[in-house]
Amino acid sequence: MAAAIGWYGPLIDLCIAKSHLDEYVQLLVFVHTTTPIFQKFKPSKGGALLRTDVQVGDDTRSFFSVSIWKNEMGSIIVSGDVILLQNVKIVKFGDVVEARTVHFSSIIPLVHPYELLVSKGVEELISCCRAGETTKEKLKKVIKWVQKTKSARHCVQGHTYQKRQVMTNWKVPEERNIHCCSTISELSCLTLSGKAAFSAFVGEIYLPLTGGSDKESDEGKMFIRRRVFAIDDNKLVEDLICLGCKLCSYPMALDSGSILQQDKFPVCCLKSSNRIHSVCFIYRPFLLYVWDQSDYIPLLVTNKGAELLFGNITAEKVHLCYKEEEKNLSSINNDEHVRSHCNLTASASTNAFGEEVAHSKTEDMYSKLQLNKIQAGEKKGPNFFRIWYILLKSLLQQRQNSSLRFLVNIKTGLDKENGKFEMVSVLMPCTLAERN
Repeated sequence: MAAAIGWYGPLIDLCIAKSHLDEYVQLLVFVHTTTPIFQKFKPSKGGALLRTDVQVGDDTRSFFSVSIWKNEMGSIIVSGDVILLQNVKIVKFGDVVEARTVHFSSIIPLVHPYELLVSKGVEELISCCRAGETTKEKLKKVIKWVQKTKSARHCVQGHTYQKRQVMTNWKVPEERNIHCCSTISELSCLTLSGKAAFSAFVGEIYLPLTGGSDKESDEGKMFIRRRVFAIDDNKLVEDLICLGCKLCSYPMALDSGSILQQDKFPVCCLKSSNRIHSVCFIYRPFLLYVWDQSDYIPLLVTNKGAELLFGNITAEKVHLCYKEEEKNLSSINNDEHVRSHCNLTASASTNAFGEEVAHSKTEDMYSKLQLNKIQAGEKKGPNFFRIWYILLKSLLQQRQNSSLRFLVNIKTGLDKENGKFEMVSVLMPCTLAERN
């Protein structure tokens, strides 16, 4: 097929793939891992193969993603092979650049991993390859890179059907130095991206809400502290919690306002291995204003950070208990209605049978209702909504709490109000040394 169609683009190094977006290229690469992605149906019927995600590398870039959308092509790719990908298209999803096969793409296996390990020299492997000089030169570089990094050593065990060590298909990020700042003013003066730790007091939670028609009412709802201590505000959970992806923390209801730089819910989840969102109830992204004696700053808090801030209580648990409490309140109102109805019935019965019989009948009916409610309550677990609400109130008690130790991720390309400082973790220092 490749001989009939020919090449639709140049043979390139992986390090310059970004400069060939929406173009067809040829890739000579080493295969790290292959992951088949299935389209799920009913559990009893299994699923159909949708695509194969392949992690490859060459002498210029260790890891690069390739999506194989032809089942027959995905089945011939084996971890540890050196292959030639012909006529693949370079595409971009969010910030991720990858290669994707099209209907006229093809794959040619060039070297098997077992040969890579037992070969005494590169020239012997090159001589077995029937290709042009450019392809042979690239193949030589890839083989030398593989032998130098010993990547194929993991794959020869798979060739002999033995248990092999699982190779990671991602780069392990190097731990960056964490800037320990004594004040918020010092934190604000940092000009490089990275992580920083500092101590500060919690002041306010700001939640952008732009979905309503009443602008003045929306502005009042944006500041959570005044709402927490309000008696008649029963919509706090519905504003702070919404449906979204628990992996990338993007809310689905972006029309109600969001700090994240996204005008719509992204199609793919960049933090998922299969790019599929994990949708559940999450905490809506908000700004946590913290302060010390020198200054104050807003911290962007997404779902993961909010869980840490609220004692590892997930939004799913809070929302479930909140709905249960709403249901119980509705049940209590119905009980009061029934009791009122019983009183009316008893009043009517008094005329016929006497006051004593009517009173006994009323109390008996109401006691049964109360007994059913108590038995139902004994089966339930902790009320995470009430626990979360108490934590939220305690957190926003201004000038009555100790300082917290925050770890933030600094993004110098953003403004403070748009997520320049994103909260990574938070803890309560036990000693003065930990606070500093």
